[in-house]
Amino acid sequence: MTEPAAKTGAASSPIADETEIQLPLEIRTSLSHRILSLVAAAFFCFEFLFLILYSNKFWFELYLPSFALPVLAFSLLEAHLFLSFAESNFAARKLSFFFKGRAAVIYRNWLRLEEDCLVSGIKKLRYLSISDLELSWFGNLIFKSRSLCGPSAEAPDLVFKFPFAAATYNDQEKFLALLKSRNSELNINKKLSEGRNPALQRGSQFTQMLSASIMVLVLIDVVISSFYFLELSKNFYLAERKYQDGENKNAAIYFAKAEALRKNPPAFSWVSSKFLKSSTVAADLWAARARVLYLKGNSDEAIADSKKAIEENPSNLRHRLFQVRLLISQKKFDEARSEMAKIKDDPKHKNSLLPKLYKLAICKEISPDKLPELYKEEADSSFENTFGNEPRWPPSGKRFFTELWHSEDFKFLLDRFSGSEYKIHKVEENPQIED
Repeated sequence: MTEPAAKTGAASSPIADETEIQLPLEIRTSLSHRILSLVAAAFFCFEFLFLILYSNKFWFELYLPSFALPVLAFSLLEAHLFLSFAESNFAARKLSFFFKGRAAVIYRNWLRLEEDCLVSGIKKLRYLSISDLELSWFGNLIFKSRSLCGPSAEAPDLVFKFPFAAATYNDQEKFLALLKSRNSELNINKKLSEGRNPALQRGSQFTQMLSASIMVLVLIDVVISSFYFLELSKNFYLAERKYQDGENKNAAIYFAKAEALRKNPPAFSWVSSKFLKSSTVAADLWAARARVLYLKGNSDEAIADSKKAIEENPSNLRHRLFQVRLLISQKKFDEARSEMAKIKDDPKHKNSLLPKLYKLAICKEISPDKLPELYKEEADSSFENTFGNEPRWPPSGKRFFTELWHSEDFKFLLDRFSGSEYKIHKVEENPQIED
C-alpha cells in the first residue's frame, strides 16, 4: 500500500493553532496518574512487607505503630524505584517478549514524539503507517494499520494500544493535532473526534486528581491500621503463651497492653472502623481475647467474647467449635447442644466430620447410653449427604471427608473418647514444627 503524503498544514485543534509543537517532544503523564500509579505500587510493596511481619516474630521487641510512617515512606520509595525501572528502555528490551518493545508500565513518561514516529519504550510507530485511531470504552487509544494487511482486508491490524487518560487534556490535544498534521488520511472514531468536550475532560481529570488524593489517604490509613492490628494481635498472642507457661504476671502485662490498644484504636481511621471493628478480622480478635480470658479464669467473659466472634463471622466453624468447648468446660451442656444444632443447620458444614465427632464425644461424656443411637444417626447422615452408595465407579471415585484438626480438637475429642486427660507438655525447639 502506498503511504499517504504527510499533511503539512496545521491541524484543526485549538492547541495546534495557538502553540507550535517542537519536536522531539517528551510528553509526561499527568500528576494524578503518577500519584495513582505510585500508590497502587506502594500498596503491593506494603502488602509484601506485611506478610513478612505477619509470618515472623523478629519484630516482637518493637512497638510497631511507631514505625508506620517510616515504613510508609519506604514503601513509596520502593514503589517509585520499581516503577521507574519498569518503564525504562532496559526493561522494555528485557520484557520485549511480553510487551513487544513497549514500556512495561506507564508511570512518568507517556509518549515521545519524534519527527516521523511516536515512541514508547523501544517501540516506534510511524505516523504514516497509522490508518485508524480509536478510543475504547476503557480509555485506551487503539492504533490500527493497513500497511501489512493491505487496503482490501476486512479490518486493519491492531498494532498498538495505549492508555489515553494518563496524559493531561492539553497534552492529549497536542498529540492528536500532531497526528492529524502528519497523516491527512487518518481515520478517527466518533468517540475520539466528537466526544472530547474540554469542560468534561478537565472535569474528568479533576475527578482523577481527587481519586488520587483519596487513595493516598487510604494508603496511610491502611499502613497505620495494619501495624495497629499486628501490635494488638502480638500482645494477645504473648498473653496467651505466658498464661500457658504459667507466667501469669507477664501475661497480665501483655493482656493490659492489648486492652489499651483495643480500647484506643487509631483516630479518624476508616480502615480500623470497617475491618477491625466489624469483620472477619474483628472475629479473630474477639476469639483471641476469649482464649486469653479463659486461661486467665474469666470463663463467662470468654464465652461472651466467643459469641461476639461468631456474630462477626457466623459461618466460621473454628469459632463455633471453640464456643462449644468453652460451654462444655463450664458444664453448660444445654447451650452446647444448642450451638451444635446451629452448626448442623448450616449447609456449609453438612459435610464436616468434626461437628459429628463433637456430638459423639459430648454424648459419651453426659449420656453414654444414648451413644449407639446417636452414632447411627450421624452415620446415616454421613452416607446420605457425603458418601452415597458404594462401591462407586470409577473405582477411584470414592467420596471422603476432608478435615483440618487443630490441637484443641485433638485434645477435646481424644480426652473424651479415651476417658483420660492429656497433659500438654512443653515441646522442645524443633525446626520442623512451626511455633
